Amino acid sequence: MTADVPGWARRIRAERAKRLWSQKTTATRLRDAADSYTRARLPDAESIQRRVRAHEAGQHYPGEVYIELYCRAFGLTRDSLFGEGAGSGQLKEHGAAGLVTWTGPAGSCELGQLTF
Repeated sequence: MTADVPGWARRIRAERAKRLWSQKTTATRLRDAADSYTRARLPDAESIQRRVRAHEAGQHYPGEVYIELYCRAFGLTRDSLFGEGAGSGQLKEHGAAGLVTWTGPAGSCELGQLTF
């Protein structure tokens, strides 16, 4: 990893590596971390694996759904994984991320009412 990769991307990769998970395993764990309603709306495992790769490379900042799923899969808070202020409570539209309305306080990882 180079120095130009954002800290949040390095932390995602480090947490995955610490658990000895492959990117494919991480995609499965992210899918498993979703509730049944969200899981039914997620893309297939290969697409999630591509997103994990892009997130780790710092190419795309994860949307709200993926932030939540990473927090659940890794057992971490938003702030510890994505940095101070990541728990802004604002919904960002990033593809499938439009599935979630964030309702938790800053730093926590809770899914709110799922919307489209």
